[in-house]
Amino acid sequence: MAPTGWRVATDTDWTQLTDFLGGLDVAGGKLKEIGLVHWLSPNSGATDEYGFRALPGGNRMFTGVFQQLGESAYIASSTEFGVGYWHRWFRHDTQTIERNFAQKMYGMSVRCMRDV
Repeated sequence: MAPTGWRVATDTDWTQLTDFLGGLDVAGGKLKEIGLVHWLSPNSGATDEYGFRALPGGNRMFTGVFQQLGESAYIASSTEFGVGYWHRWFRHDTQTIERNFAQKMYGMSVRCMRDV
């Protein structure tokens, strides 16, 4: 899925990032794009301190319907768990990130990391 020299971030990668940023309660704000061009109001706590620029692409339901565009960013990890995978959920109304599980039938954004 990722280009040569890159890989999709794992659940462990995400945990290390959110721990570095101060934990799940504040990390979302530090990674979200600032402003209301893409995010719905109020885009709580958005400072994008590290240039990550998380965008609210929503997700794709198993029916093929897209939802929560502008409201949430769902970013899948490459770490599978049973019939699904772990992902991170950013919302417009909080600076938190939630760690959740989703079945593989749901479509989400991914973030790639450069191989070291």
